Amino acid sequence: MNLNTVLSWGIHDIFGYENGLEFKVQGFKFTGWVSITYNEGTDLFDLSFQNKKGVEKIEGVYVDGLVDVIDRHVEYTGANYAKDVDNWLRTL
Repeated sequence: MNLNTVLSWGIHDIFGYENGLEFKVQGFKFTGWVSITYNEGTDLFDLSFQNKKGVEKIEGVYVDGLVDVIDRHVEYTGANYAKDVDNWLRTL
């Protein structure tokens, strides 16, 4: 896992519970709560993204794909990501 990727989400307010984890993010594409829940029956993870606009769920994510799936939903803007980051840094 690339720690820089996870840190780019602006992750904070982390809470652990019996079969998962919940944290708040502030990314380019999504700001709100991310929940990761382990589904023992499938041995996969279910994700939930919740903000003022509602809830989006993604089910059946392999452990080695968690960071990529979350990053595509929260932060990564596609081929122009480096340019988007550069533009954002110029506004600081």
